[in-house]
Amino acid sequence: MRDLFSAFNFLKQCATPGCKGLYPRRASEICQWVAFAMHDAHAIKPGAIKACTFDCFGTLIDWSSGLLAALRPLASQYAPGTSESDLLERYGRQERAVEAGPYLSYRGVLGEVTRRMFGPAADADALSRSLSTWEPFPDTVESLARLRSGFRLGVLSNIDDEMFEPILGKLGRPFEVVVTASQVRSYKPGEAHFREGLRRLGLEAHEVLHVAESRFHDIEPARRIGFRTVWVDRGRSASGAGDARPDLTVHSLAELVGLVGA
Repeated sequence: MRDLFSAFNFLKQCATPGCKGLYPRRASEICQWVAFAMHDAHAIKPGAIKACTFDCFGTLIDWSSGLLAALRPLASQYAPGTSESDLLERYGRQERAVEAGPYLSYRGVLGEVTRRMFGPAADADALSRSLSTWEPFPDTVESLARLRSGFRLGVLSNIDDEMFEPILGKLGRPFEVVVTASQVRSYKPGEAHFREGLRRLGLEAHEVLHVAESRFHDIEPARRIGFRTVWVDRGRSASGAGDARPDLTVHSLAELVGLVGA
């Protein structure tokens, strides 16, 4: 392994413009291969990937911080003493149940989850009002900009179009393809988002790398269809725990950018 890291560091130097010896572009390609090999036994072939698609909340947007900021006032009024971990666990469980039923707008989903968690007197619009204030992770915007220089980008999100507009603005609008729940009238882990994304990109599933924090909502259905997958393990998967094994695991988007050489 020490020799592999030495080779990796050498190749990174060779990938620098002006380096003598290996052509920088070729060295960069080899560097990507070595990085993937070091990072995960199921290496993804970088040259085979034409596009990257992303989940949004929990992957690009700090879902747990934004959600907790909205849940705390409700909990203090209707469920005092409930811990933050319990709030997230209860929310994740109820959201899964509501989204698995007859289709509702995402605004409707949030309202129904609120009522189930806190009772009929709770402000059913509190969560939907708060969503536009949720912020990207610190590495999100720059990482997307860098990835856009080498890949076509898309986002596949369990949300309504009108609620997504302010979020897309915060992300810098880097996406060629945007697929929402309101467009396909379905919620992940259903396959409609993924199949519609492929249709709009005009690509085969194996040519697309899907990047997500939720193994339940994203990694499992994406792998089933044939996408290459990256799990962004931020250590906060209250609603997205699952058993699906990704092709690659990272702990931030910045780490992914470093691996693919964007």
